[in-house]
Amino acid sequence: MFTIKLNSQQDVHQFVREASSMKAPVRISALNNTVVNASSVLGMLTLDLSNPIVLNCDDEAEARAVLGHWEVR
Repeated sequence: MFTIKLNSQQDVHQFVREASSMKAPVRISALNNTVVNASSVLGMLTLDLSNPIVLNCDDEAEARAVLGHWEVR
């Protein structure tokens, strides 16, 4: 589990492509406790992207390898 930040719809589309390539399911949690499938463009676009969001994945190592560059540090 780690926090990410997407700044634009273009970021969302790129993130969804990357999340869709993973074997393990990826879920995104927003501050309002909404949880969406990270490989769903529609689901991701329903989130308030003005704040960081939390990425949850069953395979933390794969998530960091594929999606770690989105992490807020």
